[in-house]
Amino acid sequence: MRIKNYPTSIYIRYLPYFFIVRFKRYYGFYKDQPKKVFWSALKGYLKGLVEIPKSLSKRRNIQKNAKVSSEYIEDLFTP
Repeated sequence: MRIKNYPTSIYIRYLPYFFIVRFKRYYGFYKDQPKKVFWSALKGYLKGLVEIPKSLSKRRNIQKNAKVSSEYIEDLFTP
């Protein structure tokens, strides 16, 4: 789950990109796969949303122990 693994500034900056990619993926599931695949993926996504509070708790621990800077991670996204 991205919310626990990315620094806040990077997560917010790339949130529109993450949304577009997720939308395209789910649209592909809906259009190209049996409907069961789409509904299973959607149920998994919704379950992930329900677990956001638990993920935020994990996020605090992960970010507290971060060994690299946000700038370093940002550089990984740029070609």
